[in-house]
Amino acid sequence: MAKLVDQRTDTGLSEQRYRRLVDHSPDAICVIQDECLVYVNAVGVRWVAADSSAQLVGRSVADFVEPSALPALRANLAKLEDIGDASAPTPARILCLDGRAMKVDTVATLTVWEGHPAYQVVFRETHPNESADAAEHFEAVVEHLEDGVLVVRHDGSIKSINPAALRILGLRREHITGSLATGAESFAIYDVDGVELPFERQPAKRLSRAGLSFTREVFGVDLPSGERKWLLTSGRLLNPDDFDNSDILISFSDITAQRAQVEILMHQANHDPLTGLPNRAYVLRRIGDALASAGAAPLRAVLFIDLDNLKSTNDSLGHEAGDELLKAAAARLRRAVGASDVVGRLGGDEFVILMFGSRRRRLAGLTDRVRHLLAEPIVIVGTEMPIRASVGVIEVEPDDSRTAIEILRDADRAMYEVKRAGRAFSPAPPLRVRRTW
Repeated sequence: MAKLVDQRTDTGLSEQRYRRLVDHSPDAICVIQDECLVYVNAVGVRWVAADSSAQLVGRSVADFVEPSALPALRANLAKLEDIGDASAPTPARILCLDGRAMKVDTVATLTVWEGHPAYQVVFRETHPNESADAAEHFEAVVEHLEDGVLVVRHDGSIKSINPAALRILGLRREHITGSLATGAESFAIYDVDGVELPFERQPAKRLSRAGLSFTREVFGVDLPSGERKWLLTSGRLLNPDDFDNSDILISFSDITAQRAQVEILMHQANHDPLTGLPNRAYVLRRIGDALASAGAAPLRAVLFIDLDNLKSTNDSLGHEAGDELLKAAAARLRRAVGASDVVGRLGGDEFVILMFGSRRRRLAGLTDRVRHLLAEPIVIVGTEMPIRASVGVIEVEPDDSRTAIEILRDADRAMYEVKRAGRAFSPAPPLRVRRTW
């Protein structure tokens, strides 16, 4: 207060001059010294339903400000150091003598009253109609958003939903009073990879349990029509200080079309356009993933298949006939494998099979099926012919030290050993570059 004592003689306002300035203000104004009222203007007297200022002067400010707002008011006053310093607006509630409570915004200014430091506090009423107008404006904006917006209660039921959300989710207003209002379990929700999320891992449930917001995450939702929509989604608690009971605000946009386009591009980038089989890049990635993972279906063997009669077919019947031969071979290899296995085309006349699973005896059965299915004659441009092929087989150890490229290279070498030996699909067991188990 040393700075204030030096300034108060020159900067102080007399009580009479102060009255002339503030008695006709539309806001309630008071002066506080040592947390007691030393002056209240006419509006302040009227607001608190007092008969006169004499009924108020000398009383503690705590008698007229809601207790929960007092710490913030005191903190604002403590920050003021120089005459004329003003605080930021702070919400509070005035307690009136007739039992009412008024919502106000307060601004405090450090001043001098009768030669002593004092605080001038201005109370401006927060008009209910202003809040209502703001709320109506906000609702109007939400109603016209292209993004879906919904508010979910802590129990998972839907509290409110805007028209865009109804349109995106294929719902009508009456739906939200039915099964969807019983909880988030009603939604089948999927992660970005298409794996269905259990209820405890669904975004709204995770948010309500941990209180952590999420932004622009991709989820799939099954609609009542059976269609699956993909949504770019954000969510947060409306009352973070009480996340155990807080409503949740979720907004989302429909990215189904964009995702479909990306999936088409990804498929084109990872599949052979002629046969529809995974290409070399995809095959190498699957081998690499299998080597890096300790999953339940490990990679057990790789079969490298080279068609021996593609060139002769192209030369004698044309390249279209050669394409038919390739497509027929691809179809038969798909028929030979199990649901967890992968058939790929590496390019030209080369195919590969990745056999997954823990049962070693599956390998013999798989090679037999490949041999019999490829040996069946096919008819191309009126000409019946067999599909002649050489197949090399390598087994993969559970902790194999080779890279994906090295494994594929070894399978290629095994195939060439078979081709040089002229065995193709002889009854002899396939050559194994590495023997395990």
